[in-house]
Amino acid sequence: MPLYDKTFQIGDLVPAHGIYEIFHTQHLLAQQVVLFKSEKFPKCSRCDFPVTFLLHHELRALDYVNDLDIRIPLTELPIQSGSASLDTTLPLSNEI
Repeated sequence: MPLYDKTFQIGDLVPAHGIYEIFHTQHLLAQQVVLFKSEKFPKCSRCDFPVTFLLHHELRALDYVNDLDIRIPLTELPIQSGSASLDTTLPLSNEI
């Protein structure tokens, strides 16, 4: 199955450097994110509901960059400002 036809979930290994579309109905997250091959797909920083990713554009040129160790892996997707109206989860315990 081509990478463009496959969806990925939180914790899966990123199969290729690229721009991935983000699907998450609980909060307003960025629509796309750049992820690096062999990292794990990040979770939502606010909840444990599923986040789905779809490869939008592969960045093959990054395969030839020797020093990608200077990057900081993305482990959580931040909530976009102004997303309170779309928030369908309960507040975190420290927000009560």
